[in-house]
Amino acid sequence: MPPHLNPLPLPGARRSSWKFTYMQKFEEIKHHKNKPGQRYLCDLALREQGHIVLVYHAETAGRIADIDIAPGSTTIAHYWQSGGYVLWRMFSADRTLLGSLFHICNNTDIQETSVSYDDLILDIWITPQGFARVLDEDELADAISAGLVTENEQSWIEKQKGIILTDYSAIIDGIRNLEIGILKVGQNQAC
Repeated sequence: MPPHLNPLPLPGARRSSWKFTYMQKFEEIKHHKNKPGQRYLCDLALREQGHIVLVYHAETAGRIADIDIAPGSTTIAHYWQSGGYVLWRMFSADRTLLGSLFHICNNTDIQETSVSYDDLILDIWITPQGFARVLDEDELADAISAGLVTENEQSWIEKQKGIILTDYSAIIDGIRNLEIGILKVGQNQAC
């Protein structure tokens, strides 16, 4: 199985044995090619070899392209040390799936209390019904024209875009049960 279709890399791990806790604060550091970086303080929900899952509870409204994200929403974010994307799964306050957002990236670095990565601008939004929509192509074109994205990065972006558009259903299916446990813990704990 290709590595991008095995998002939970521990062979033999049984989901019933996973423990979810929101005890450790964890910082997400997102480096951009064309604007200042961003930092988010999140809760660590799961750590495995080469994979972490963070939870972020939004206190204010947000927006992804033309999609409004209301206050009280929860983002479950998956990071893989050797991955070509970060996957955010976004849920409303009542735990209804709003959608999934793949950030194409590189240089993901998971540390003891932080994760950082280089966001390569292009994102792919997956609706709850399973339809894919590529976002920020105009922003990527501008960054390429300005010389902010290298030829190697352009090739990487196209490769990851192809992987995501071909396999997003399998990738999401691979983490869906894991998220149910995380959302249940989130209902029982103050974060």
